[in-house]
Amino acid sequence: MSHGVAGIWMGTGGIDPAVIGRMAGGLYTLENMHGHEFSARNLLMHVQYSNWASPMFVQDSITGVALQVIGCMHDSAWTAEHMLQDFLARGTDAITGCDGTYVALAWDPRTETLAIANDRLGLEKLFLFQQGGLLLFASALKAIAVHPAVQIEIDPLALAQFLTTSHLLDDRSFLRGISVLPPATLLTVNRAGMTQRRYWTPRFEPDASLDLDGWAGRLGEVLRQAVEQSVGEGPFVLPCSGGLDSRAIAAFLPDHALERGRACSFGHAHCYDVRYGRKVARAAGLSHETLAVPPDFFRSNLRDGLAMNDGEVSIEALPLLRLMPFGIPGETLLTGFLGDVLSGGHIPDGLDQVSDYGKQLELLWQKRYQSIGFSDAALGRVLLPGIYREVKGATFETMRRSIEMAEAESFIDKAVLIELRDRQARYIDYMMRSLSLKYDVRAPFAHAQVVDEWLRVPLAFRIGQKAYRRMMVRFAPQLARIPEIKTQRSLLHTDRAGVVRAPITFTRLQEAAADYLPQGLAWRVNAGLQNFGHGLALLSGGWLGLHNRSEYVHHDESIRKVDPEWFRHALNQDELTDGWFDKKALNALLEEHLMGKMDHSIRINNVVSFLEWRRIMGI
Repeated sequence: MSHGVAGIWMGTGGIDPAVIGRMAGGLYTLENMHGHEFSARNLLMHVQYSNWASPMFVQDSITGVALQVIGCMHDSAWTAEHMLQDFLARGTDAITGCDGTYVALAWDPRTETLAIANDRLGLEKLFLFQQGGLLLFASALKAIAVHPAVQIEIDPLALAQFLTTSHLLDDRSFLRGISVLPPATLLTVNRAGMTQRRYWTPRFEPDASLDLDGWAGRLGEVLRQAVEQSVGEGPFVLPCSGGLDSRAIAAFLPDHALERGRACSFGHAHCYDVRYGRKVARAAGLSHETLAVPPDFFRSNLRDGLAMNDGEVSIEALPLLRLMPFGIPGETLLTGFLGDVLSGGHIPDGLDQVSDYGKQLELLWQKRYQSIGFSDAALGRVLLPGIYREVKGATFETMRRSIEMAEAESFIDKAVLIELRDRQARYIDYMMRSLSLKYDVRAPFAHAQVVDEWLRVPLAFRIGQKAYRRMMVRFAPQLARIPEIKTQRSLLHTDRAGVVRAPITFTRLQEAAADYLPQGLAWRVNAGLQNFGHGLALLSGGWLGLHNRSEYVHHDESIRKVDPEWFRHALNQDELTDGWFDKKALNALLEEHLMGKMDHSIRINNVVSFLEWRRIMGI
């Protein structure tokens, strides 16, 4: 988001400059931004960028071929000039598969062809609308929605996906007819028509020639190279948490760079990410600052979060916006994005023990998709009957089709591949998209060499993140001693098989009650555990008992104790709920939450997010 683009290609007729002006106005406003326009007989394009970001535009003086790059390249040698010369020599293959998070747009006046390509994982988002001889493209959904050819209509299937999973799947946007450019795609359009092909597909190609220690060493070396390449020569920020990814980045920071780096953690005072993140920073030799998240964070940050991410943001995403006032514009921010999924951290527990296909699908659905979002039955209660009939079961079917199409042998590998597409590129990359408004965001795990190496790790070494954990113990034992958020134990407790058992916690007791007891009895047991846990938290100042330490904020209490009337008002706006929701059911959901019978915080916040997005869009 340090860059933004909005463009129109038309096969016939002229392009009204006033229309591209309105599209440009739909892009998210960048601080102290600059911009330029490029026009040709069939093409008009507006580009904006932050004052600290490179424009990355070049045009050949002889052929007239022009190249615009949105995003960033991991290797500084991949300049726009370099890519242009490569394009003149090799054609459209020059803009595919580059090592970066980017969208490249090349205009060749000799053939009047526009070529658009994105990075292999689709981490730089580009929205598309095509109708006859018209193609619209933009970095923001709103920039396309303002075009007069676009009929604005909310896609009910996208709404169902968001309410269920907190993000969208496949290539949908919230508006019918507007899609997201799929990962690793080359799109070309000229008067002969439009073609689209995928130039790369992730595949697991396990290499059994290395044992666990060998893979730990290999992964450490490629990650070291990526971190050194990412840290640059200027000041940098490393957000430290209780997970493995940020400490893996910290482990490979060059000694000479430590004095120009600083670390931070955000969340309430007792959350694991703050407690462990502080220890990680100090062990790595970085100064550290704790960034408190205010109790009204959701109400205060919702509008900006939705605008930055085209409506695709939920309560889990918003606390990271606490990083925005911390940094200096253009400062490098290092993130461990992708580390968890590539290393096997998103493989649901027990999936390797299930052989029945139907049970595998159900386990994946419960652990990685529906989770604590709306179940299909719950959707049937809050959506109006006509909407529900259209979307019933559709999100699950989307997941199932993706599994069947994934190019892998094992179900687990299929699940990881669609995790890259459905969750990482559509949801987790909110971190990169939002924070790049302020920072030069760099993600070492997204480097091509790192991704390619992880795709060669045998499945046995990815289950339980065995190779990843062994890598940390080998290269950074001082960081491996610090507990991690998933288990609250040091990595040094990992046995030779790479397995670590988490201690018994209130959360695990509550999960066990829900899994093994009848619903009524489970509720009474959990209510008792909650009362006991909250009592311990009160007496100990939050250091003992039930205190949501695995979360940045108290999601349930933000509704129940901080802003109940604000949430009540948000769910009762006739102009936004009419035609979509049963208001009586929404209020019943809220009351059940306020009374402490169930934790509906994610479900309530996702509904509120959608309604507020409608207000922003004016639809």
